[in-house]
Amino acid sequence: MTICEKNGCFSENPEEQIRFARKFIGIGFTHIYVHSAAPYQIAFIKAYGKNVLPALKET
Repeated sequence: MTICEKNGCFSENPEEQIRFARKFIGIGFTHIYVHSAAPYQIAFIKAYGKNVLPALKET
């Protein structure tokens, strides 16, 4: 399930997370807070680093 609103994107889909973050990067944000409420934080960090951050570095 994906919910992307004005202030947050709640999705397991990396493309949705990338699209959401790019909106803020595009208007000048230099810091974006990323949070996972899942119990497996290390897995989240690894997946985010592999699937999301490389695309955002290109932005």
